[in-house]
Amino acid sequence: MPQWFNYLIIVILTPIVIFVSYRVIFRYKTVRMGDRQVDVRYPQFRILRKYSLAEVTYWKESIVKTGKATDYKELEVKFKDGRKIKMAYREYTEYEKMLGYLGQKIPGLRKLK
Repeated sequence: MPQWFNYLIIVILTPIVIFVSYRVIFRYKTVRMGDRQVDVRYPQFRILRKYSLAEVTYWKESIVKTGKATDYKELEVKFKDGRKIKMAYREYTEYEKMLGYLGQKIPGLRKLK
């Protein structure tokens, strides 16, 4: 193969690698719910944000059909300071518990589509 072809591949793949690295490393977060509060931790920046359930503006679950038997589920929680956290079903092992916790503690803030 000619040398310019290798450079072309590097130029094309570099933005993809940067984007994937950003999504995986810099947007990584740990979310815990309990004791009437929501803790959002960003370990790579050593940031911990604690919100009480009174600071939640709304929460909603979005479900999108992706095939005959599969769905994409995402839980979105918005806080009074304007920040949002989104949690996908496949990315969070405690997704169902978080959904149940919000439904039990603050069902009136559920935003329907």
